[in-house]
Amino acid sequence: MEPALGMILPFITAILWGFHALLAKKGMETGAVGGLEGGFFSLCSGALFTGAYLTIDRPTISLTPRSLLNLAIAGILNFALGTIAYFQAIDISGVSRATVLSSVRPFFAAIFAILLLGEQMTEWIVFGTILIVLGISTITGLRGFLKKNDGKMFKLKGDALALLASLFFGLNPIFIKKGMEGFENPFFGVFIAMASGAFAYFPFLLIRRKGFRHIGLARGTSALFLGLAGIASASANFAYYSALRLVPVTVVLPISNIYPFVAAGLSILILNERITIGFLIGSFMIFIGVFLVTI
Repeated sequence: MEPALGMILPFITAILWGFHALLAKKGMETGAVGGLEGGFFSLCSGALFTGAYLTIDRPTISLTPRSLLNLAIAGILNFALGTIAYFQAIDISGVSRATVLSSVRPFFAAIFAILLLGEQMTEWIVFGTILIVLGISTITGLRGFLKKNDGKMFKLKGDALALLASLFFGLNPIFIKKGMEGFENPFFGVFIAMASGAFAYFPFLLIRRKGFRHIGLARGTSALFLGLAGIASASANFAYYSALRLVPVTVVLPISNIYPFVAAGLSILILNERITIGFLIGSFMIFIGVFLVTI
């Protein structure tokens, strides 16, 4: 039963991550909320959701200072820095582009594992890296921008933010895996990480002028969408962490990484986003490249 559940959970993760991006975009559009404020509202909603669940479930927790530190660092990387970059990328570039470019997180995870944990560089990582770079170039049109050099580089801001988010997302597993050791219920780990991310978010709102006041723009339907985005994110991470406890990471990563295709399909149907042939080719190149990096 556990192996079967371990195969199902990554698909659930991908679906929830796809809906998370869609709901985030809808929430920001509906209430004219910026990416920084929208990300904070969504993050707090997810933290409250996980906290409410834990008050009902009341799992037995054995939390060491080392586990708490690792989960807090994971939360700052994933739910603070990653969310800030990711939501602004969605706001600027749209759901489809932002999700595809952020999906290179396993590539960064592999690079960090080589640099920090001493893992070996393989030919698959080299081939995967080449495909990922070519895929990113195809989607962003980077070569064209560099050749023209006519002041249009600012259009790459959203794409750069999506890649920055994937960098923070890629660092996250190194700390979350250590922090989750000995946990019976992954939801508690998600709560600690999300709560830590929410606290780490405050300085960024203080730096931005009227940051807290702009959060008030999330009302009615906008607040509903952003709140549901937070719940989708919390549920996706719970499914993701649970899957990692049941089946190998080489199974979980490729399956869960189909979320950009889920998000793209939803954005076409609901947001009327346009998908080009170049985008599809680049997306598949990135997907295959990420798969090669993780095997």
